[in-house]
Amino acid sequence: EMLTYVDGASTASVYLKEGKVQFPDENYSREIMQLFTIGLSMLHQNGTEILNEYGKPVLTYTNEQIEEYAKVWTGFTRQSARGNMERHYYFNRIDPMTIAPTKRDMFPKMGLFQRYIGDGYPLCVDLPEKHFLKAGAKYRLVNSNGQPELQVDSDQWAKSTSGAIQRMFADPNGELYAILCQPSSSNGECQYPSLLELSNDLTCSGDECSVDTIRTIQLETGIFYEYIRPP
Repeated sequence: EMLTYVDGASTASVYLKEGKVQFPDENYSREIMQLFTIGLSMLHQNGTEILNEYGKPVLTYTNEQIEEYAKVWTGFTRQSARGNMERHYYFNRIDPMTIAPTKRDMFPKMGLFQRYIGDGYPLCVDLPEKHFLKAGAKYRLVNSNGQPELQVDSDQWAKSTSGAIQRMFADPNGELYAILCQPSSSNGECQYPSLLELSNDLTCSGDECSVDTIRTIQLETGIFYEYIRPP
């Protein structure tokens, strides 16, 4: 497989942990441009190569872009193996990979044509208030321990001073609870869909009104949903 960026770490992360300078693996960033997307040379609409003043093909990217794109793929790691499937290996190759923030390269990355990667996407500070309750917000049913799967948080962020994991509980009388519960029309029992997108804005209730965002929210014992934050 070409997923050589799995478990890759930023230069800063490796230096702080091991005291050595190590650059992210460049193989995937090179392969995805050379083999799967833009290729080696810029082309005219008719498919012929664009040539420079010396009659040489104009390259689509340089090694500088490869180094920059390699930073994009730092911090990705596989989720723990599922307990409901047979396997001959420990790794989970079914679920989306998760991000380990401590290994992630946090700095801006220059892409092609002197444009920063991600230009046009909102910054976290630009997201609307209570964005986890806005139309289009997505939630996914997660494991029974309530830990987020798409992003790994430091334990100290998720635990109180006593060491207990802090939980966000959905108000049983709130709009978000009702949407995530999806009660059956026949007996009123919750159906708990595996993936759900809000079709309209909701009104906050309970603890939802006192936070800026959420990672996971608990509906019942062992029932948790993870909020999929916009990129």
